[in-house]
Amino acid sequence: EKEIVNAKSLLQITRKQADLTQRRRENALDNLMDVKLAENAVLKQEIELVAFEYGKQLEAILLIRALGGGYYD
Repeated sequence: EKEIVNAKSLLQITRKQADLTQRRRENALDNLMDVKLAENAVLKQEIELVAFEYGKQLEAILLIRALGGGYYD
């Protein structure tokens, strides 16, 4: 749970940084490479968040199976 909260916070910060980089490019202070690197950082953070959320859901499924209920093959 804590990892998910931290990942969401970091994603929000990373998105703000990417937005700032885009605005800096519009004012000729950064180049396209900087924008693409910032966008890549956002995508990496989104993947990390999805991985944490997937892990949490998988743990719940495994617990339900271990307790003998719910999900059948």
